[in-house]
Amino acid sequence: MSAAQLALMRCLGIALPCGMPHYYFDTRDGQERITDDVVLDLDGIDAARDEATRGLADLAKDALPGSERRELAIEVRDQMRRLLLRPALWFGGCRFSRQAREAG
Repeated sequence: MSAAQLALMRCLGIALPCGMPHYYFDTRDGQERITDDVVLDLDGIDAARDEATRGLADLAKDALPGSERRELAIEVRDQMRRLLLRPALWFGGCRFSRQAREAG
């Protein structure tokens, strides 16, 4: 069952399958943390990791252009808000002087 189907079931008041884990996905950009109160019901920790990885890729597409240095992460928490996973991306780019480019 997909995350979208589970979210729809929750909105409609339909009982969710027993034992389905709940996950929260918070975003971190450097020291700034954005807490997300939307819960996703996924099949397990592997599905939560995959969802976080896709979210991190989407975040990087928007955040990295124009950056010289950036640290991005998605923090996956359980229903008790305990940190379970933290897929992260560290980006660093530097410019080389013309002399360095020519020396190659």
